[in-house]
Amino acid sequence: MNTSSHDENEQRLRAMLIEDTGSEAQAETLLATVKRLRAWRPPESAPSAALLARLAAELPRRLSRRERLSLWLGSVPALLLLRSQVRIVRGGLLLASAFSLALGVPVTLLLTLPGNTTPLVLLAPLVAALGIAFIYGEESDPPMEVLLTLPLTPRLVLLARMALVFGADLLLAAAASLALALLSAQWSFGALLTLWLAPMTFLSALALFTSTLSRDALSGVALSLFVWFALCAGHLLAAADTPTWLPDVFGGAFQPQLFGLALALVSGALWLVGQESHWLKREQG
Repeated sequence: MNTSSHDENEQRLRAMLIEDTGSEAQAETLLATVKRLRAWRPPESAPSAALLARLAAELPRRLSRRERLSLWLGSVPALLLLRSQVRIVRGGLLLASAFSLALGVPVTLLLTLPGNTTPLVLLAPLVAALGIAFIYGEESDPPMEVLLTLPLTPRLVLLARMALVFGADLLLAAAASLALALLSAQWSFGALLTLWLAPMTFLSALALFTSTLSRDALSGVALSLFVWFALCAGHLLAAADTPTWLPDVFGGAFQPQLFGLALALVSGALWLVGQESHWLKREQG
C-alpha cells in the first residue's frame, strides 16, 4: 500500500469517527486503536482433532458409579456429622471389643451356664457399655470456648458418638451370635439376639448417663460393672430357683422395662449435655 492510499484510508477513518462521535478530539483519540484493530489478523485455527483433544483434557472426568455414591454420601449432613466423630471410635477399643466377643464364641461352645444363657450373652452388654462410657470426657471434648463456637449442638455431637460406638458393638455382637448359631445347632441367631439386645441397650445407656452426670468416664465404667455383675448374679440365682430381689434381665417379661429405662437414661444424658452450666462445672472441675 503506497503513502497516498494510506493517507486516504486514514482520512476516511477519521471522517467516520468524527461522524460517529461528533467530536474531532474523540475521533483523534480512537483513530490509533481502530487502525490497530483493522491491521490485526486472527491466528490460524488448529486442526479440529488437536483442538478437541486439548478441550477434552480440560473437561472434568466422568465419575464412576462408586465415586458418585461416595460423593453423595459425603454431602449428607447426618453422615458428615458421623464422619467427623469417627476419631472417637478408637481403634484399640474396637479391637478389644472384637477380640472379647470373638473369644466368647468358643467359650460358649465349651461352657454351659444355667438359665438358658451363654458367656457371649453375658459379655456383649458389658463390652458395649465400656465403649460407651468413654465417648464423653476431657479427652473426647474440646474446651467449652471451642465447643460453643461449633455449628452443631453438644447434644447432636454426643448422639452421633453414641450411634457410632453402639452401632459398632451391635454389629460385632450380631456377628459373634451368627457365628455361634452356625457352629452350634443348640442356638439360633434370633434367640441369642433377644437375650442380649435389651440388656446391652440398658447397660450402655446407664454408662452414658453416669459418665455424663459425673463428668468422668471411669465412674460410668465402675457403675456399669457393679450393676451388671449384680444383674447377672440375679439371673443365675433365679435359674437355680434361689429367692432373690434382683430382676432377671434375660427374662422376656423384663426386657420392655430395660428398653424404657434405656430411653430415659439417654434422654437424661442428652439433657445434661445441653446445659451450659454443666459444661461450666466441668471446666471448673
